Amino acid sequence: MQELIFLAHLAYASGRSFVFDPYTWNRDMNENFTLYNNKLIPSRIPLNAIIAGPAAGAPFDADNLSPRAVNREYFEAVCKSPRLLTGDDVPDAVWSGDGDFIMQHWVEKLNKTPDPCILLDGPHSQIFPYYIFGVKSLVDTWPWLSKSPILTQWRWSPLVETALHANNDLVMPAKSLLRRAPDIVTDGEYSDMYAPIPGLLAMHVRRGDYIGHCDHLAKWGSHWQGWNTFPEFIDKFEAPPGSGNGEIDATPAAREVYQARCLPNHEQIVARVAELRKTPEGQGLRSIFVMTNAKSQWASELKSKLMATGGWDKVVTSRDLRLTWEQKFVGQAIDMLIGQRAQMFIGNGWSSMTANTVMLRQSKKMNPRTNRFW
Repeated sequence: MQELIFLAHLAYASGRSFVFDPYTWNRDMNENFTLYNNKLIPSRIPLNAIIAGPAAGAPFDADNLSPRAVNREYFEAVCKSPRLLTGDDVPDAVWSGDGDFIMQHWVEKLNKTPDPCILLDGPHSQIFPYYIFGVKSLVDTWPWLSKSPILTQWRWSPLVETALHANNDLVMPAKSLLRRAPDIVTDGEYSDMYAPIPGLLAMHVRRGDYIGHCDHLAKWGSHWQGWNTFPEFIDKFEAPPGSGNGEIDATPAAREVYQARCLPNHEQIVARVAELRKTPEGQGLRSIFVMTNAKSQWASELKSKLMATGGWDKVVTSRDLRLTWEQKFVGQAIDMLIGQRAQMFIGNGWSSMTANTVMLRQSKKMNPRTNRFW
C-alpha cells in the first residue's frame, strides 16, 4: 500500500495517469485461487475492491484536471509501444534509501521524457524498494505527500465502507453509532464515514508469523516503520544494547525488549491499555476494537482479560466481525478503516499495517498523541 501511494503520487506529480494492477498473490492467469496457510484465497483481488479515490481511478476534485488512473488492461489496449524505462535510467536513485530523493529525481526524469506511454520494467524497476519505508527519513516526504490528492482524497472501497456500516452496532460505542446506515456511502456521507469515533480504542495485535518474526527483528537490530517515527509521537524505539546485526544474534535481554514491544502477551497488553487509558488522550474510552490475525481462542482470552479490568462497555476483535464472503478477503482494510477513526490507536511499530493506519490518521490531522505503540 505504501509503494502504491508513492507510485500514484509519482504519476500525479509528473502529469501522467497511474496504471494499477489488482492486488496480486499469483500472476499465473490460469490459477484463480492460491493456497495460503492451507486455505484457498483469490489469486488476484481487484484494486477497486480494496480502495477508491484517485489511486484507483476515481476522478480528482473538480478543479484538478490531472489525468485519472487506469487499469493495466486499458493501458495495454491504448499503449501498444510504450517507452521502456528501468530503474537504471535514474542511477542516482537505484540504491538510495531516501524516499524524498527518489521521488524528486523520478519526477524530473518523467517530466523530461516526451513519450506519452511509459512502462517501468527490467533492472531495478521497483523504484521505491521496501526498505525506504522502514527508515525514519520517510517522514521527510510528509510535507508533499500530506498535500497530495492521492492521500487527501484517499478512501476505502464501497465494499470496505459498507462492511463497517454493517458492523456499526458491534464495533462502535453506543453514542458514536452513525445516524444512518446506507447500503453505499455517498459523497455527502463521506465526512461521517471518516470522522473520528469518540470512545473507541483500536489496537493492532499482530500474531501469526510475528511469533518468529520478532526474533528475526531482534537479530537484525531492526527499527520501526518510517510512518511510526513522526517526531511528535510520544513513543519511540531505539535498538537496545545487545541487538544483533544480522551476523551476530541478539542477546536474551535484547530479544526480551523486542518481544515485549513486538509480540506482547495478554498481560502486557492489558497493562499497556490500563496505562494509556489514564492519559489525557485516553479519557472517555469505553470500547475496544482489536485488529488481529490471532487465532480465535487467543483473541477470546484477550477479550475476557480486558473486560475483567472493568469499565469497558465491550471488547470486539477482527474475528467477531460479520462479513460477507467478499468482505472477508479485504478484512485488513476494514480493520484499518476502524483503526484510522478510533479516538486512540495502539500499534506495532514494526508493522506496515500499523504504519498505514498511522499515516491515514496523520492525514486526517488526528492528535499525534493519540497514536501510541506497544
